[in-house]
Amino acid sequence: MVTDMSEKQKYYVTTAIAYASKKPHFGNTYEAIMTDAMARYKREMGFDVFMCTGTDEHGQKIEDLAKDAGITPKAYVDGVAGEIKELWDKMNVSYDYFIRTTDDYHEAAVQKIFKKFYEQGDIYKGKYEGWYCTPCESFFTETQAEGGKCPDCGREVQKAEEEAYFFKMSKYADRLMAHIDANPEFTSFAVSMNCSIIFSASPRSRLIMSIGFPLSSRMNLASALSSSSTPRTFARSASISYSLYIGARDLYTALYFL
Repeated sequence: MVTDMSEKQKYYVTTAIAYASKKPHFGNTYEAIMTDAMARYKREMGFDVFMCTGTDEHGQKIEDLAKDAGITPKAYVDGVAGEIKELWDKMNVSYDYFIRTTDDYHEAAVQKIFKKFYEQGDIYKGKYEGWYCTPCESFFTETQAEGGKCPDCGREVQKAEEEAYFFKMSKYADRLMAHIDANPEFTSFAVSMNCSIIFSASPRSRLIMSIGFPLSSRMNLASALSSSSTPRTFARSASISYSLYIGARDLYTALYFL
């Protein structure tokens, strides 16, 4: 136990951010309570604790639900995020910060990180193809989507091919492996080191609510992101929606080498 306040060690803990498509379910609540228990225990042990939680508010499912409800995606997630936050407060979850992916500062941070990756040559354009399940917002291979059904929810899947901007993880492979070899504890709690960072360029017709990174033959991405007048919606020619299929450890791995 830390007894001297000047010796307080910092301890950061976060839940996964709940998907703001519908009301939180038992799993969301269980996770928040367990994370809260960890935070409270560490505070009792004398640590300087910062607990974060929040909501993931981007995706096709949210757009579809908002359309069915006859309101804008932002209005829809405002309602769901409010319900989630209210429930956490009723459960007396001692979070220090509640983050929303639609917060302006969050979008600005994502744009800043993307711009840095792009300028370093870490992002390249390609295509992503597979069987897509809209409710699960996931791509599956032919083998996984047996019988044209989603292996997770059992609903119909659709064949989809989209332009995508991929992170060139191979560029950092040697440095990453050297770091892991020198620091085995670096991956002590990681389930898998299969890092997948995908910036998916979705057609405007499929996804409206996104963090926009507009591109065109006449506009350089770097200058577009540095412009205060940059639109937050898709450009007609191409754009990049905010789709980061990435674990917390993988994000740390990527940013560690910046």
